[in-house]
Amino acid sequence: MKRKGIGEALTILMLLGVASVVSIIVWDQMYKQASIESIERKYELLDLVFKRLSVSNSTHTQAYFFLTLKNTGSTTFKDTNIELQYNNGTVILSMQNTTLIGVSKSITIDNIISIENTRLDEEYLLKIDAITSDGSTYGFIKKIKLSP
Repeated sequence: MKRKGIGEALTILMLLGVASVVSIIVWDQMYKQASIESIERKYELLDLVFKRLSVSNSTHTQAYFFLTLKNTGSTTFKDTNIELQYNNGTVILSMQNTTLIGVSKSITIDNIISIENTRLDEEYLLKIDAITSDGSTYGFIKKIKLSP
């Protein structure tokens, strides 16, 4: 009788041990997933100037483009692509920044570009796409207008 009781007790202890190990593994995975989900990826548009400068000929105009983005998220951006497009999707300006932009740091673009003569009320698309240091992506599109 003694041996049978000891065998059952060992079995129960082994099952409790296995259950404890499995629960620790599950908890660890859930914790890692929650940590990944709590990372915020975000750029804030601090300053934007898109202004007509002068007419260089009958079909093209020069425009001043100035942009400041601030990383207001909780992770570093390692690659930031900035595009300015006509509303038909034709790209006017395309820039890639591969400098690391840490939390609370900013990036500034200052450029003079040539655009087609268009009405001032016509909309353009500003497209921002970025990749964080962990490989996840973030992006947004904003409609903007050329100012006089």
